[in-house]
Amino acid sequence: MALGYIVLYVPDVAATVDFYETAFGFQKHREARASGAVDLISGKMIISFLSEAAAKALGHPFTPLRPDVPPPGVELILERVEVLPAYIRALLAGAAPIKEPRLNAQGQMMAVVRDLNGVMVELCAPLPAETA
Repeated sequence: MALGYIVLYVPDVAATVDFYETAFGFQKHREARASGAVDLISGKMIISFLSEAAAKALGHPFTPLRPDVPPPGVELILERVEVLPAYIRALLAGAAPIKEPRLNAQGQMMAVVRDLNGVMVELCAPLPAETA
């Protein structure tokens, strides 16, 4: 089995798509007009955003994502060689800072922000062993 894509139920699909395009450079992959879902692609990974109303109509139980409560126990990890410019771009797009860029114990540059819905997004360089 392989991971196909990730779906986040969000209060405002259009605002979320705009944020991910602006903050992280994702590109629109497809729109499902019937459900209102929008898929964005970054590299080989697809992330889909579906409105909370559509998720409720499907009968899917969930806890709404919100920026004013503790983040959910999930984190999106985006790799980029240059972390500082990615961090600044995310902040300028409206991301909330969690951890400023720094080296972690593995010698990897990383930073963490929260998106407009409160989801944690780690921005990190590839691990040093992976860059060789």
